[in-house]
Amino acid sequence: MAGPVDEPEYRYIDTIVTNADAQHLVRRCVEAVQAERKVLVAFRLNDMKTDPYLRTKGDRAGEVALSLKSNLIHISLIKVDGQQVYPAADQVPVSDDASAAEDTGPARGSDDSTPSELAQFDREQPPQTDEPAMATSF
Repeated sequence: MAGPVDEPEYRYIDTIVTNADAQHLVRRCVEAVQAERKVLVAFRLNDMKTDPYLRTKGDRAGEVALSLKSNLIHISLIKVDGQQVYPAADQVPVSDDASAAEDTGPARGSDDSTPSELAQFDREQPPQTDEPAMATSF
């Protein structure tokens, strides 16, 4: 998505989830997506390419268009219906420049209204992520 909140522009990207940890997180979101709940995922893509194709249907049939393709290599945040489920609120590292007024959503404690999916995310340990090594420039 891009653009203002009230009028988002959707951009479709054909992705392959290449990292095992990211694959695990995507599988954990399937039930929420199938239940047509709002799922927001912050992710990092790698190796983006375009793939030209010829439109065959609709008003724009016969026009050349481009499809975006990329590899999904990292997931940094997952929200289901506006509630952060990954990383869990108690596992989010606090940075020195983080604003104290920043709100990541309602606190989850002994609240009985937590959906079973959120409880599932909290029970499971977050996957370990390995950042790619950076080469030194000469």
